[in-house]
Amino acid sequence: MRNKYPLNNPSAMIATGMALVIAAIMVLPLCGLFFDCGCTWLWTEMDDNCNIHDLEKIHKCPWCQSMISAILSIGLSSIATIWTIYHYRSFSKNHNKPDAVTISIYCISGLAAFFVIAFLTAGASAFFQNYPYFLI
Repeated sequence: MRNKYPLNNPSAMIATGMALVIAAIMVLPLCGLFFDCGCTWLWTEMDDNCNIHDLEKIHKCPWCQSMISAILSIGLSSIATIWTIYHYRSFSKNHNKPDAVTISIYCISGLAAFFVIAFLTAGASAFFQNYPYFLI
């Protein structure tokens, strides 16, 4: 019986790596988008303007203040990315021949899963930490 989710699929491996790198780059801008906290790109000010550094703010960014919620959110989102790529890969007809279209489809599906789970877990973080702003 053929293994349904082999780890030796070049297209899936390349797409997983690409998706996780893109997701890692997007974490701080997503934090700034979700919570309007001031976090931005890695190559600009990162979290220098985040409201966790403002002593007068009552409500602090849920991801930056609570490492547990950030790790859970990003960890679950990353797991969803990997699972989606390898699950989506099982429907592909071209398993072992890496090509740009297949890799792009895998990467986009993985990133979609990342953003959906990040959105849901960020919303939960904001809710449970009584943070007043979430994409509004």
